[in-house]
Amino acid sequence: MKGRREIEKLIRRLRQTLIVSGVLNILLFTFIFYTWFSPKTFDIPNARPFEPALTNHTSSGQLMLECYQMPFQQLVTRLEDREAVECGYSQRDFALACLVAKYYFDVPRALHGTELQERLITFHGQEHLGTFPLYPGLNHQHYESIIAFAKTEKWPFTSEGLFFRMQQHQAQIPRSLASAFMMTEEFKTLHKRFPDRNPLEIVRLMLDVSWKTCLATLDQSSPEQTLLEFLHAGSSTSAQIFLESDFLYAVRKLDDGVTLRIFELLGETHPLAQKYAKHILETPRGDAVWQLARMQVAEPAREKREMLYVVQEGDSLWKIARLHGIQVDELKSCNQLESDRICPGKILKIP
Repeated sequence: MKGRREIEKLIRRLRQTLIVSGVLNILLFTFIFYTWFSPKTFDIPNARPFEPALTNHTSSGQLMLECYQMPFQQLVTRLEDREAVECGYSQRDFALACLVAKYYFDVPRALHGTELQERLITFHGQEHLGTFPLYPGLNHQHYESIIAFAKTEKWPFTSEGLFFRMQQHQAQIPRSLASAFMMTEEFKTLHKRFPDRNPLEIVRLMLDVSWKTCLATLDQSSPEQTLLEFLHAGSSTSAQIFLESDFLYAVRKLDDGVTLRIFELLGETHPLAQKYAKHILETPRGDAVWQLARMQVAEPAREKREMLYVVQEGDSLWKIARLHGIQVDELKSCNQLESDRICPGKILKIP
């Protein structure tokens, strides 16, 4: 009996071994079959759209460097070049990327609201060129519209591009450039907070600071907070607007730090600073504010010399009055002017 039981145990173990072996063989056969005979698929991780394989390609980097060194008009000419480069892009795609990255060319405005796909590509090599936008999906008709826009629009740039060009022309901003900037959403948003101010004054306000600061002020909810942002950034125009638009608020609500900033930005001889100082001396301020205010009030007692100004090309009475901190009517009265028209070369007395 004992030998029979041992034989039965051996048979059960053998049967279990055969079952396990059969299952493993089936799994192995299934794996081999799907490996060799089924279509091959690969799980591709979500790639960042601005880091495709094109990023470090030597030839594409050299081509982008070549395009980046071209002047604006030469890049516009290259927009007609459909010679293929790689990864589905052509010479004109690279030219457009440089127009946008270097010159702030406004592609959305050129294509009148066409939905665009944008791929940001960073080029590395012996020189770090930077990040460039490529626009897959643009066809020949799109490029014809872009070329026409580049050739016919006097200022075919984004808001930021227009802003930088005005900075380059600070001494004499072309009227057409200022008008183009006044059509941007950024300018319109800011001007709505100061509807009574001259549009050119808002332009000057923005040009006092960086483009980044301008964008930051758009998030402010009130005119006062907006002007405070400009004050902290060093805008003398904001100090003048603050005192002209809400003088009592500036006297009663602004703290000592902001008050000192206003005096610093306006300077000792500005009439508004002197008027502000007189009112500040009637308020319980710190010693530093009182001391500076006393200096401002004492300034008119100094010997006043007659100032003359030679009218330049593009000047207006409003511009000259703002430059010297006086009213237009004062300027006209002092010079016995009956109209606002002035000619370059005319000498004006500054009261």
